[in-house]
Amino acid sequence: MRSIHIVAILLFPVIFTIPIENVLVIDGLGTINRVIGIAAAPAVFFLVLAGGRVNQAVYMLGLAMLMFIVYGGLSIAWAPSSHEAYISWFSMVQVMVMALMISLAGICYGLKVICVPYLMGAVYGAITVISYAASSDSIRRIVVDNFNPNWMSFLFVMSGVCLFVLLDSASFKARVFYLFSWCIIGLSIFLLGSRGGMGFYVLMSLSIMLKLTFIYKLILVVPVALTMLVYQLVVQADIEYLLMRYMMAGDLISSGDFSGRGNIWQHGMDGLGNPLFGAGIGSFHEIIGLAPHNAFLSVVFGLGIVGLVMYLGLWLGLIYLFLCLDRGRIAAMVMGGALLIPMNLANWEFHKGLWFAFAVTFAYAILRLIDQSHKRVSLLDDDGYTRQDVLRPLTTVTS
Repeated sequence: MRSIHIVAILLFPVIFTIPIENVLVIDGLGTINRVIGIAAAPAVFFLVLAGGRVNQAVYMLGLAMLMFIVYGGLSIAWAPSSHEAYISWFSMVQVMVMALMISLAGICYGLKVICVPYLMGAVYGAITVISYAASSDSIRRIVVDNFNPNWMSFLFVMSGVCLFVLLDSASFKARVFYLFSWCIIGLSIFLLGSRGGMGFYVLMSLSIMLKLTFIYKLILVVPVALTMLVYQLVVQADIEYLLMRYMMAGDLISSGDFSGRGNIWQHGMDGLGNPLFGAGIGSFHEIIGLAPHNAFLSVVFGLGIVGLVMYLGLWLGLIYLFLCLDRGRIAAMVMGGALLIPMNLANWEFHKGLWFAFAVTFAYAILRLIDQSHKRVSLLDDDGYTRQDVLRPLTTVTS
């Protein structure tokens, strides 16, 4: 138990969503959460490797990440700005190390240790957004200092991965609390005015609903009602404007504009140089002069088709693990599909929030597959067979 507490403390930096991270920045090192995360990584690796239970899939993940890191590092040689390319590459190394660290810790010590802190951070961030709305006069979009509302929305909705995992073994009271927390997060997404965040939230909610039994689907009405009560009591935002903003989402999708992103994507495709190897990691902004607002475009522009295949390989491996699940396969696939939204609307290819979700879902799939194999062996034992009986050739005895 003591080791679990240690890991919980060391994994505190996974609470990315508390809106203080960008306020305290140390020159040359980055935000305070990044500094804590870098300091925590070696200790967590030591604890995890000492505890064992690292299987072949984890080694394959580590190898795939290493190949991507090495190739990204090589691309610095042909990037237009070696300094900017190195910064992008170093960010990639950090998120990969963090993802592997969280996956290992989750497999060895349980996902609750990782997911509960992140969920609490998301709830705190959501309450911060609601408090801004409560203390302002008819504001339209809530913007917390130093945070982009779209990015903040995506970070909040990533906590849906935590709920997806935690609901498996939660008690009745815990489930009600989790569902109420999810409603509070949903309210903050609405107030942030992020259309992509709201679409992300809806799909993630669908994956969570697919896991719930009919009784718990009815229970979900309670936190929804309480959320609406809180909304009526404290929120002063311009609801009419926000509703009109969300209603315009369909037109933006059908027109291909995506709030101006369509033009950026077209410029990116037109400026694509070497399609095989790319222009060097993190080169999109240097060449096009704008942020790519699309993770896949950013990867193929900077690392080419070779890099995109490596990047997609990591996610396809996760999908393969989902397909191997006996139960909850559809819900897991819907959750994976939901993660495509921030990847298609923002340059989140190396963003820690996305890789946190990747790490949690990877560890979740591994643990579920381990449980499946144990249950199959248990069923064989209950039928009076042993593993040796299953492997022993059948013989016919005649009198």
